[in-house]
Amino acid sequence: MSMKINSSFILISSLATLLVGCAPSDGSDEFKQATAAYELRDLQRAKRFFEKAAKLNSSNADAHYMLAKVNLDLGNLEEASAAINDARLVASNAADILSLDAQIAYHLKDYAKAIEIFSTLSEDSSLSRRVRSQALVGLGIIYMTENDRDKARVQFLSSLVLERRHNASAYYHLGLLYRDAYDYQEAASEQFEMFVRIPDAPKDKVEKVLHNFLPAINDAIIRAAQEIPNASRRDSQAAAIQIKNAEQAQKKRQYKTALSAYTKAYQLDSLSFPAALGVARMTALDQSRKEQEKALVAYLTAIKLRPKSTSTLLEAAQIAMKLKQYLTAERLYSMAVAANPVKLDAIDGLIRAKERLPGKTKAASLYQKYRNRL
Repeated sequence: MSMKINSSFILISSLATLLVGCAPSDGSDEFKQATAAYELRDLQRAKRFFEKAAKLNSSNADAHYMLAKVNLDLGNLEEASAAINDARLVASNAADILSLDAQIAYHLKDYAKAIEIFSTLSEDSSLSRRVRSQALVGLGIIYMTENDRDKARVQFLSSLVLERRHNASAYYHLGLLYRDAYDYQEAASEQFEMFVRIPDAPKDKVEKVLHNFLPAINDAIIRAAQEIPNASRRDSQAAAIQIKNAEQAQKKRQYKTALSAYTKAYQLDSLSFPAALGVARMTALDQSRKEQEKALVAYLTAIKLRPKSTSTLLEAAQIAMKLKQYLTAERLYSMAVAANPVKLDAIDGLIRAKERLPGKTKAASLYQKYRNRL
């Protein structure tokens, strides 16, 4: 599926001041003025003073770094690249400088360079979990741009393993990925809701999510429910009576009677998840291939009503695997991972399904690597 994604990095950049002991004539005053202008988003003024600070003290890595940052904000990519190169000459191993260098490379479409830097940062155990998590987000954004949804997803999920509580960027981009690449609207909604709860999430993106993304997703979910046959003709009270009868018969192990009652309940209310799931589970008790195929169809019906039910997805995926319908199994296990990204049964199932599909072994190894992080 093609991804229509217009996103920017929301990466954490640290700024270590290196001005202790500087005399007023070496650019410290200019750096202070530039920093104040940058905080006010007066980017042109900030640029002028960061340029002066860098010229007055060429060993000031912060001046070069901030000059690169402000040029990136202004869209001056070549100037940003030159400034970050100067910063690397002074402090080549600083994580914030390397991260900004990767971001600039990304915007210059030098994806190989950006991937190399972000990969190095993400794998450096001497760095903080925060820095490594944001490097993984950077990788995910690049893979989104390259329409490699599995690689992108694994990076975002791995980033959240390292940093879950304040990782606005990972939630935001995973929401975009689920919405646009996977068409998992409910899972996308969950990621965006997590994003807007983070105090330091970028305000402009919070507004966009609250006023544009979430309402559009909710409308899509409602429209999908309305397209289910007989959705407009529901008798939920009569269906509830049939469900109660089915549950009583099920307790007595009268499975045929339970199946009949669940079927009647679903006919009365085609939006009843308990009824649809009851039909699926009762049908699945018969191990013949014909009935297992019917059970899978019934499970898929139930999943349309509740796409985030991990247990339902796993039960359905197991049947799909048994029937050797590996594409269906892959989709179901993938949805289960979206519903619960740390559920080992879901991850293991997705790995098994991908291993049985031509050309998916590399993707399987990606998810294995993610599982190993848990």
